[in-house]
Amino acid sequence: TVSNLPGFITANGYDVYVYFDAQTDTGAVISGYTIGSQSFWTRDTGTFDGTYVQTSFTSRSDLVAAVPAGNNQSLFTNFARFTNLTDSSFTLTADSDLFRAEISGLQIVAVPEPSSMVLLILGALGCIAFSSRRILKA
Repeated sequence: TVSNLPGFITANGYDVYVYFDAQTDTGAVISGYTIGSQSFWTRDTGTFDGTYVQTSFTSRSDLVAAVPAGNNQSLFTNFARFTNLTDSSFTLTADSDLFRAEISGLQIVAVPEPSSMVLLILGALGCIAFSSRRILKA
């Protein structure tokens, strides 16, 4: 459980990224992770090759149905993104049949407020206009 998140993070919502690695040489491990009403399932190889692949499977049955005979590398994933959370606390739970991929990291990312994004875009447009004007005068 993560609790007491400050208001500047929860005000506009936040996303939680969960990174995991099975750390096993016995083959793929199927695991599920849940925060609130959002669930994601993963099939991890157990060997991290330096590439992060986001899971899109929201149920174990969807993941199992997508796995063909053999090992399809495109179905191996190692992180989940839980979006639009707003509570000042959350609990991450893990589920699996036999083994589960161990959590390697957790990242909480505040969603920027819309007015900040508008100011950023306007500033960038102003810089472009200013530099274009200087080029035309030269």
